[in-house]
Amino acid sequence: MDRACFELIIAGKTMDLANVTSKLVYNEFRSLKQTPDTAKAKILSKYNDLTIDWKKLYSLAFETTLDTKLRELQYKILNLIIFTYKKLHRFKMVESPLGAFCNAEEESLEHLFSFSESYSFAC
Repeated sequence: MDRACFELIIAGKTMDLANVTSKLVYNEFRSLKQTPDTAKAKILSKYNDLTIDWKKLYSLAFETTLDTKLRELQYKILNLIIFTYKKLHRFKMVESPLGAFCNAEEESLEHLFSFSESYSFAC
C-alpha cells in the first residue's frame, strides 16, 4: 500500500512533510524576512579591495566587552548610523557640515575616526 505523500511549499521550495521540523519551517520563514546588509554593501563599494571576515567583525563587540554602550557604538559604526555633522547638515539640524574638531573638512565617519597630525585638539 502506498503511503500518501504530503508536500509543503515555502518560497518555491518543496519539502516532504514527513521530514519537516518546526526549526526548518522557522528558518525558511526567517530567511524570507531577512534584508541584505546595506551598510556592508556601501563599505565594499567605497573600498572595493577590502577583505574582511564580516562574521568575526560583527561578533567582535560581544567578545571584547560587556559594556552595552560600547557594543551600541560598534553597532552604529558598522551600520553607518552615527550622526555626523555631514548627516545633520543634510537634515538641516546644523548650519555647517564641517567637522566639529577641525572645522576644515566635512565630518564623515572616516573623517571623525581618523587622526591627522595637522589637527589640534588642545583647548
